[in-house]
Amino acid sequence: AHLFQDVLVRVNFGIEVLAVLMIALVALVPFYQVIMIGTRFLLVFSGPDAVLNNIYMTQRMKVLRERALAEKNKIGDLLDTDATEDASEDLAAALAKGLPTLDEALRRFAEQGKGRETVDLFEQRRQLTRLGR
Repeated sequence: AHLFQDVLVRVNFGIEVLAVLMIALVALVPFYQVIMIGTRFLLVFSGPDAVLNNIYMTQRMKVLRERALAEKNKIGDLLDTDATEDASEDLAAALAKGLPTLDEALRRFAEQGKGRETVDLFEQRRQLTRLGR
């Protein structure tokens, strides 16, 4: 009977916590919706230039996110193919063939004289693998 009472107390506490969370959500969700409606309402009073800028920035950020995701996926694919090949090769040089941003960074390092001898290849491989995941 004592064990059953402890279980009931714990279940009762869990139900009370869920009830408090539901009440908080009932208060916060409409507040969030009012804020969203208010921001859209304020766009009505802004000039056409501000609305066009907002549209442009929204579209531009979407394109940048898509490019970043595509580059991350490409790094992941190249890392997966590199895992099956020889691991002693310079991973950044192999990845730079398909990624113009990385190729440009490596070219600038070479121009500054900070090439392969100053880079720890194991640390480079670890960072690029982390970037690709």
